[in-house]
Amino acid sequence: MHSSIQSPPRTRSRRFGSIRKVMRARGKRSRMARRVGVDITKSPTHVGRITRMRAGSVPGTFRTAGMMSLFYRDPARDAPRTASPPREREARLRASAVVVSVEPAMMECDGKRIGDRVATRPGSTQGGQGPDSTEDMQVKIASSRGFCFGVEDAIELAEEAVKTHGPGRVVALGPVIHNRQVVERLEREGLGQTGDLDAIDPSQALLIRSHGASPETFEQARRRGLDVVDATCVLVKRAQEVVRQLHEEGYHVVMIGDPEHPEVRGVIGYAPDVTVIDRDTDLEEALPYRERLGIVAQTTHSPEHVAGVIARILCRPYREVKIVNTLCLEVTRRQEAAIQLAREVDVMFVLGGLHSANTQELARLCREVGCETYHLETWEQFDPVMVKGKSVAGITAGASTPESVITEFARNLEAL
Repeated sequence: MHSSIQSPPRTRSRRFGSIRKVMRARGKRSRMARRVGVDITKSPTHVGRITRMRAGSVPGTFRTAGMMSLFYRDPARDAPRTASPPREREARLRASAVVVSVEPAMMECDGKRIGDRVATRPGSTQGGQGPDSTEDMQVKIASSRGFCFGVEDAIELAEEAVKTHGPGRVVALGPVIHNRQVVERLEREGLGQTGDLDAIDPSQALLIRSHGASPETFEQARRRGLDVVDATCVLVKRAQEVVRQLHEEGYHVVMIGDPEHPEVRGVIGYAPDVTVIDRDTDLEEALPYRERLGIVAQTTHSPEHVAGVIARILCRPYREVKIVNTLCLEVTRRQEAAIQLAREVDVMFVLGGLHSANTQELARLCREVGCETYHLETWEQFDPVMVKGKSVAGITAGASTPESVITEFARNLEAL
């Protein structure tokens, strides 16, 4: 007697078939993630948070124009999902994995979104187009350029302090901003300047520059009884607070930046033993082996620069790496606008202080595009040879450059 084996009901087969399809799809996504070496989940702000990265992997597939969207995912795709809390996710990681968490940059200052304070300047368009010139020379001006809100606030605080205390009664600890013309104007109005805190008389007020200062500087001013006017940029203040928090959480703090820049010198004072690195730093000698690292960056650095240094760090076997985005969004927008314009013109003029870090970065980025670039402070440094044989010229400016300098340069260039 033969027995027959009945097949499962068709509905059951369909059910398990659909499950197999889902599992195959998930497996495909997992294999793709393994090739990149990361497992990405999303934060409520739609700025991706890397929660796992294998030691020795490099996120080389992530290419973007801005650090703000370095690990960006479409919010519409992620809306139906609810990710588990970051602590819960990190607890499930293997002991051999390198934990990386990317914190989003602060998007609000004084109750306003930073983007709301950035407007297209008169005489420019979103495409990088500026006012047209004569038939001989066409001049284009970058859509995002010149003063940022941090610089504007610092100048306003300096002017108000001189009016309140009187000319000669307010002394800045170093130049308020990196622009010689603005600093000279403030000095004519009665603002003093010194590099030595001990040289300030107790009857005078101390103005902290836009780049900030270390906690020791504030403490020394308090002991001497000085009235302190703090003109530190709000984004620099945030970087200072982030460094303090990372240290309190047990991370070895690493700052990507220029160790001689006043912003960096001030920020690293908010935690002991901060390591400052840049693109040419030997990471093997600079960073402790298998340590928990907390990474921040100088606010005026380019996203590509910072991402490149971070990629080098992630190639090494550190126990945990926490990255907090401290880049200035306004500086990033100026860099993107400068790059776009440099691709459209024959020659670029980057206006700003020769010692201004963000202006130097603008000039470097324009040269990397392959455009002939000149970093000048004012029209007085211009040489007609610079535009010989050129038909289209582009102009951008650093965050400390007044609009009046840009306008004068553009008009003189058009008149050639």
